[in-house]
This record gives sequence, structure tokens and C-alpha cells, in this order.
Amino acid sequence: MACLVVLVDSRGRLVTDRVSVDDDDTFEGDDISLVTQSGQDLNEGSVTGLILGLGRDGVAGDGILPGQERADLAALESYIRGIGTTRALTREQVVARILDETTDEVASDDLLIQESFRYADGSTSIETVRPEGSNASGVQQIAVGDTMEVVGLTNRKPDDNTITVGVVDGPSANEFDTGSTDQWGGDGIWSVTLGTDNVEPGTYTIEVDDGDNTDTVQVQIVAAEAGGNETENASGNATATPAGNATGTENGSASLNGAGPAPATTGPVALVLLLVAALGTMTSRREE
Repeated sequence: MACLVVLVDSRGRLVTDRVSVDDDDTFEGDDISLVTQSGQDLNEGSVTGLILGLGRDGVAGDGILPGQERADLAALESYIRGIGTTRALTREQVVARILDETTDEVASDDLLIQESFRYADGSTSIETVRPEGSNASGVQQIAVGDTMEVVGLTNRKPDDNTITVGVVDGPSANEFDTGSTDQWGGDGIWSVTLGTDNVEPGTYTIEVDDGDNTDTVQVQIVAAEAGGNETENASGNATATPAGNATGTENGSASLNGAGPAPATTGPVALVLLLVAALGTMTSRREE
């Protein structure tokens, strides 16, 4: 048993592929070509996907397909490919012609899934570098000894792809381990952590690689703070102040003169639009 996958782009170009259905009535197609019979790539952007299955009668629609001697799945694919050679048709017209000969036929019991999604090249980017546990966005300074969290976006499929993050340039780039992940949600947000113990302060280049695409950012790693001065209040509790001068008051409170390190500036980040197609529930129209 098999089903027919049809993808139609915004210009009415289409590709087809027959996908086998397993004994448990599930199917998966992950190597469908996105090149038409005439050698044209599908246009990036909105794409309408159809998955067609023949009903119990084993024929498409009412059993008659224009220009075809039979009405089985192979004949249906041949008919649909013929529609794709008609350049004057829009996507809506292509889809309408397919449905007219299948699920929209009187007494048809053909099966259909129809969904729209956005087709785009694979992409993986770094959006944020920050100390682990921080909620800051953008590229932040990291102190030596802190765990560095690298966060980004991808439109690649999890489990089937692995995102690897490493430090490729900097004063002691070789001291960093490489981190990787193959787990992220439908929003495409991934994260990897890297340790910074015993590395030299300086500017480092971080690279992400998904096997096909790479992205890099530069991050400043600074020396760990040596700690501030301590003053005791009247109750004997010590109050620590970071990288500045503290003065005690009579009631034991402290005021801070000076400031710690200036906050890091946020570098430009790429905005990645991720839209994922979800296949709906197979619907059937059967003769009553």
C-alpha cells in the first residue's frame, strides 16, 4: 500500500512522490525531491502539501482520469504531473484540478491530508551568548570560570540533525571543549553550554555548525572579579561590595562609590523565521 505526496509552490510548480505505508498504517517520507520534472526548483515561500490515498475501491475519484487508461495511484501521479506542465495555472487552480478528480468526485472514498507550510533553505544561527542562568539576550561578556550558554535558532529537524558549537579562535581556543545537541522544540530554539575554566581573557570566536550551515559570533571573556571590600554592620554581618569602594555608616548600612565593570553591549543578531508544517488527521469521504 502507498500514498501519493504532492507539493505545489506559489507559482503552480509541483513535485510528486509515492510513499509506502507500513503495516501499522503509518508512513514517512524524508527524501522527497523538491525539483520538478522539468528541472526547476520549487519556489521558496508558501507551499501547499497534499497527501492522497485511494479508498477501498482502489481507484482515484470515480475511476476515470483524463488522459489515463487506469485510475490507480501510478495513473493518478501521471495525471497530476501533467497538470504541472500547464504553466498558465496558479497554485489554487492546480490544487482544485487535483481535488476535482479525487476527493471532490461524487461518491469518492479517497483519503486526503492538505496542509500549507513555508519552504526555506536550512538555517542555524547564534542569537545569544550569556552566563548560564542569566536571562540576558544578545552577546554578553563572560567571566573566566563561568559556564557559557550559547543559544540560537534553527529550522532543521531535531533528532535527524545535530548542532555542534565550538570555539574556533581566541587566545586559548584549544582549551575549550566542543558542545552539541540534537534536541530542540518546534520553536527551533537550541542551547549548548561550554565551560571557561582556566582560559585566558580575550576575544573569542564561537562557531555553530549543523552539518550544512555555519554561523559565528565574537564574545569577550574577561578576568574573574577578585571580590570587593567588606564592611561590618552593627550586627556583625559582613557586606560585600563588587569592584568599588564601600563606606560604612553609623547604623551599619553601606553606600557604594564607584561601579563594577560596564555592562556588555549587545551585538546584532539575525532574525530567523521558523515556520514548521504539521500534518493533520487523515480524513476520508466514503460512499454512504
